[in-house]
Parts: sequence; C-alpha cells; structure tokens
Amino acid sequence: MAKGGKKGPPYTEEPEYKYIVITRPYGMKPTNRDKGDIDRVASWVCLMFNDVSAVEAVWTMNTRDEVIVQLGLHIDIEPILGAHKWHKIANNYNGNPEAVSCVFQYNYRMSGEPGMHGVFSKPYPRPSYAKPRLSNLALPLPANRHRTPTPEPVSEPVPAANPAEEPTANAAEVKSEATEQSGN
Repeated sequence: MAKGGKKGPPYTEEPEYKYIVITRPYGMKPTNRDKGDIDRVASWVCLMFNDVSAVEAVWTMNTRDEVIVQLGLHIDIEPILGAHKWHKIANNYNGNPEAVSCVFQYNYRMSGEPGMHGVFSKPYPRPSYAKPRLSNLALPLPANRHRTPTPEPVSEPVPAANPAEEPTANAAEVKSEATEQSGN
C-alpha cells in the first residue's frame, strides 16, 4: 500500500463531512470566479438549509462549472436535491427562464475527499472586527471578539556612525584644541 493510505477509488472510509455538487450555481460566474462568487454560493446554500452554519467550504474547479460544497454532518441534504429554477428562487429575476442550478449528492465513494484531487478550496474565513454603524439597530460584537489594540510602532534602530564617515576636523579646530591643551 502506498504511503498515506489508499490513493484511488473506491474510497471506503467514512467522510468527515457531507458534500453536495451544484451544477451552474446561481449567482456564480461560469469563469474567472472570485471571492464574491464563492460568498454568494455559500450564502445561497445557507439560505436553502435555513442554517447560517451549514457551509464549511466551497470547492471550485477552474475547468468546470460545477462546485462542491462541504457541509456539516448534521445537515440533511435530501430536501434540497434536484433542480432549482432561477426564476422561481430569485425575486424579480428577468434572465433566461430556462436557467437552472441542479443539486446532487457528491459521490464520495468514487471521488473521495475533494481536496485530495487538486481542486481549489475556499473555506469561509473568520470575520474581522467591526463596529456597528447603527448603534440603535445592531449590538456591538461580544467582548471576546473585541479588536486587540494595534501595537505601537517600533522605531527603526539608528545605526552607529561609521568612523570612516565621521567628519574630519578642519585646521582651525585642530589648532584651537592644541592651544587649549598647551595652556596658551
């Protein structure tokens, strides 16, 4: 057996997560995808499950329009499997009435862990510190999420002068010092 365990199908170990495959995901460009595309798909999937903690990661492949979404084991995926017609899921959608995203269960047994096959992972990053703009509408972040103070800038140490670069005394200074030393 190769180092690190079995490398190909069938993958018989139990996955640590649940996964779904979404073809032509709503809100995602087919090429040149960016963080905004990933965030929109993650938000859409959380909306489908009515659970903001449903999505663990979104996996994309540059050469394909499908994405793989990593979900927690507690998520029941069956209710969202099937075709999602864009004109039915989006208010005021005016695009192609035939546009559809399809959601399927990922074939873990044949494909294994998505991250092991050179696909790109975009786990959702931890949110940064923020202050609410509307204090009467939103509460501040909990105390354990308060911003840590920015450390004072450390000044650069000044290098010692190079003796070869020190200014040389002029003749008047040398004569003055010699006179002071001789007492005249």
